[in-house]
Amino acid sequence: MNIEITQKPNIKLKVKDLDMPAGLMKQICMNMRSRMIDRVQKDNKDIKGTKFEKYSDATKKAKAKLGRGSKVDLTDRGTMMKSIQFKASKNVGEFYMADRKKVGMYHQYGMGQPKREWFGYSKDSEEKARKEYKNKLNPRVQR
Repeated sequence: MNIEITQKPNIKLKVKDLDMPAGLMKQICMNMRSRMIDRVQKDNKDIKGTKFEKYSDATKKAKAKLGRGSKVDLTDRGTMMKSIQFKASKNVGEFYMADRKKVGMYHQYGMGQPKREWFGYSKDSEEKARKEYKNKLNPRVQR
């Protein structure tokens, strides 16, 4: 069994040499999506585990008007994180930005603002995901 996670242009999780039901891949993708959002919104960290650069004074003021703190969680109205979608089928799960791709990429690549790589996984996170899913899948392989 081989688990492959690729980053560009979208995150794609592939499991090779195993006939995985689409329902199990959907569950795996939901967990990965939740972890990505938690890392950004709760931990305020990029894909490498580094804290995001602070917001500009103008952004802090705008967030204050919306009743939000100055925590760098890449959340204005919450639509960017909600737009992270995935397609899950047998052996393949692929993540993509549905609606807010332009804003997401501004943050990801630092277009007109500090670079805050949020959409993706670090090599450490990928390895943890591989181990976790191999453990989940192992009983299925042994049947």
